[in-house]
Amino acid sequence: MPSNYFQQNKDYLMATAVGLLAGWLDLLHVSWVLTALLVLLGGAALGHFFERHPRSLAFSLGFGPFLLQLAALMFDRMPAFKQNLFFSLLALIPAFIGVYAGRLSIKLKK
Repeated sequence: MPSNYFQQNKDYLMATAVGLLAGWLDLLHVSWVLTALLVLLGGAALGHFFERHPRSLAFSLGFGPFLLQLAALMFDRMPAFKQNLFFSLLALIPAFIGVYAGRLSIKLKK
């Protein structure tokens, strides 16, 4: 039986959802350490449990905060404490580290 779009791409959708959650926490003025840890641990879980290429998962996860903050800026809901939209692209760093660490844990377990 052929699977639908959501069944085929559930790993990318999950990565984007975790990234959007991290972006939402960043908009709530939560410490950047907690949002970076969320992205890092979410990336490690995604890299461990899903078989897709790690680079694609990391991009899906890392662009989540940027997409949410871009939407907040477009709808004029950006909080006053946010200095620069492009700092949210720094979420790509813990996303890549987390996803590749998750894939490395699979290889070391074998």
